[in-house]
Amino acid sequence: MFEAIAFHRHLDGDEKLLFVAHRHWSELIPIAVKTALFGFCIPWTVWFFAPGFFWIAVFWTAVFWIWFLYKVADWYFDAWIATTVSVIDVEWNGFLHQKSTRIPYSEVRDISWEIKGFWPTVLGYGDTAISMATGGTVEMKRLANPKKVEMKIIEIRDEFLAAQRMNQSSALQELLSTMVSEHIKKHGIKGRFLQ
Repeated sequence: MFEAIAFHRHLDGDEKLLFVAHRHWSELIPIAVKTALFGFCIPWTVWFFAPGFFWIAVFWTAVFWIWFLYKVADWYFDAWIATTVSVIDVEWNGFLHQKSTRIPYSEVRDISWEIKGFWPTVLGYGDTAISMATGGTVEMKRLANPKKVEMKIIEIRDEFLAAQRMNQSSALQELLSTMVSEHIKKHGIKGRFLQ
């Protein structure tokens, strides 16, 4: 539900969000370590030995926690959004700089992924790319569970294309039915086809 609220501005009209794929959480570990060390341990150790630095320690901690929250938001809002009609690649580069690329399922040709290295293999993340019919590629580095994401996108794409073919078939049947009924109205049942 939170994802539906967070990513609603990227959806069109009656389009529904099916799932969101993020980069792996391990990307946040170095940021959390820096925040804990420089935003908590060092300023409060200084305050412990020099109590006059209390407000400096509070300010310094606040700055680092704001920085940490900014980095978490950057991680969270860089995502692939699978909807009922397309995959949307969202890049979040700050509160005032966001970019999205929409890839309709009819354009998705192939999805490839690569897991390379010890930690990516153990934690299950890798680099993933969507190849488009137009020849372009959209990539996501360090995507969590790339095989699962690939399977979900392919499943959704196949369902979308099957529904689209069914709709086209129904439209063609309706068109032919209308043409035949118009012909019968105009020429009767023994029109040119039966002569």
